[in-house]
Amino acid sequence: MAPSDEMVNVLEECRVSPPPNAVGEKFLPLTFFDLLWLHSHLVQSLFFYKFPHSKTHFIETTIPSLKHSLSLALKHFYPFAGNLLFPPNLREPEIHYVEGDSVSLTFFESNSDFDYLIKNHQRKIAHFHPLVPQLPPVSVQQGTIVAPVFAVQVTLFPNSGISFGFTCDHVVADVTCAYTWTCIVKARVWSGEEVSENELEHFRFVADCRACLDPLLPENYFANLIGEAIQEKLGSKKGVLEGLDKLRTVGVAGSPRFAVYDIDFGLGQLQKREFISIDETRSISLHEGKDNKSDIEVGLSFPKIKMDAFASIFTNGLSVYD
Repeated sequence: MAPSDEMVNVLEECRVSPPPNAVGEKFLPLTFFDLLWLHSHLVQSLFFYKFPHSKTHFIETTIPSLKHSLSLALKHFYPFAGNLLFPPNLREPEIHYVEGDSVSLTFFESNSDFDYLIKNHQRKIAHFHPLVPQLPPVSVQQGTIVAPVFAVQVTLFPNSGISFGFTCDHVVADVTCAYTWTCIVKARVWSGEEVSENELEHFRFVADCRACLDPLLPENYFANLIGEAIQEKLGSKKGVLEGLDKLRTVGVAGSPRFAVYDIDFGLGQLQKREFISIDETRSISLHEGKDNKSDIEVGLSFPKIKMDAFASIFTNGLSVYD
């Protein structure tokens, strides 16, 4: 049964801060490589867990526990509670946290079919958008643009499951691929898109470059790095970013090495992880398999005709190994 598109009830809207006097005022200037993400799409993701409990249990027991846990986590990850500031006079933006800053946290109840949402099959992206939060609105204070960077939404499917939705500004977050990429390119033609025979395709990905530097960066380094993905551009007199906005690209969200299915939030085995933002970025998402770590789970978001073309090409290509 396909789920309803509607959220039936808002249970609570609140804001959560780190514990009082736990952090203090902090400024986190953006580096050049952080600035590359300023105009990127927001990162939106969902985690689904089984939750065979009633609405009453959720309100009385789970909501207070989640608020407390989030507050403790923000003590260590305070930039998510802060704001991205764009000062006047074209000064460089920075992340600013001050005592009292907080994260928007909303609790919903849904009548959607939880089991339908977590299965490995084609589903309408419209069924997932109501499960991810919107960032609070941007404001202007004394000429400085103040932009929230993180929001959380928890949705209850009574007696069935629970989902955690996260929306985050990319500035504060940050062999299967090749085969999936070629199938996407072929699906463009099969679905009727106009594609030049000699048009160059590009593949974008994020890599962990900390261990490649001398001196090494610490494991808790909290920012972005650019690695070999743009090495060929470094020798260009036109600059690293020249022409990047005109390229036809496919990007990657996530990685099979992140072990997301080991994240339990105290709720047991994660049932499904979805990157909702790939609907906007036209990227593919990659995770390790839920039941077998050697498997790779691939997520895509296409119009129906293009998705059917991709599924046919992808399946037929693998049939030679049967």
